[in-house]
Amino acid sequence: MHILIYAETHACRDLLRQAAALLGPVTTTVHSRVIDALRQLDDMPPPDLVFVAEDIGDGEHESGPEQMHHDHVLMAARRRGVAAVMLGRWQVSGQVYGAPVVPEMGAAMRQATMQRLRATAREALLGVA
Repeated sequence: MHILIYAETHACRDLLRQAAALLGPVTTTVHSRVIDALRQLDDMPPPDLVFVAEDIGDGEHESGPEQMHHDHVLMAARRRGVAAVMLGRWQVSGQVYGAPVVPEMGAAMRQATMQRLRATAREALLGVA
């Protein structure tokens, strides 16, 4: 199984890598820049699953609303028909572009977060099979 991971921070990338490893034998491709994740989704054979961490920006800047890059990755996964799961920081429930959201519960609850990511990823994979 091939899993694409998009996350801005090292901590989120590490958490998503560990959650991916819980799914069994996997190959992961990790991106911290949205353009690299989009290129992979648009130009290469699609992965089986996409893990996306919600961007960490603080919402509004003096120049206007901040661009949330995770949305673009989730839209690209949806266009390709690839299962996706989002690790949410502010949005902690529901779905984003068809991807279920798993709340990031902090360092003290890391194991619980990884287990929820694993369970949600398995459900998402069954949903597109």
